[in-house]
Amino acid sequence: MKNGKTWVSLILCLMLCVVSLTLDVNASGGEYQVGDTIDGSLLTTDTSAEAIAQHLTRGTYLSNGSSYLQNCGNGVLFISGETNCYRLSSSIQVTLFVERLVNGNWESVSQHTYTNSNDYKVSGGYYLTVSKGYYYRVVGSHSASANGVYESSTSRTNGIWIG
Repeated sequence: MKNGKTWVSLILCLMLCVVSLTLDVNASGGEYQVGDTIDGSLLTTDTSAEAIAQHLTRGTYLSNGSSYLQNCGNGVLFISGETNCYRLSSSIQVTLFVERLVNGNWESVSQHTYTNSNDYKVSGGYYLTVSKGYYYRVVGSHSASANGVYESSTSRTNGIWIG
């Protein structure tokens, strides 16, 4: 009888192992995890993220732009960005969109626009207090114009966890 119970226990144990190997378990309850990429942004636990946008073809005016996101702690973020030009431009702009990942979608939290005229560069930055428990990213919209020519590009940081 003892030998029969051992075999039954062994078979049940093997069946449990096989079943557990075939189950797809997501311990986070469906939440996104570090390493996932959502709409072009890699989700990380880094304390900062930077993105550089190169104009796909060499522009007449627009050279590049960048956006930056820093976790300062206690739900405070520092957001900054810049747009650079090859030549003197009538109007240069960078708009910084702060977005939070909610249910698989990036939702707008804040936006600031910085402009400059008759120059080669514009930059700006600000602090923002946000809700903890989300991934955040910055999308930068960069543009330059002069003499009837308008050029634009976009930068997009990775998502950083604010816990």
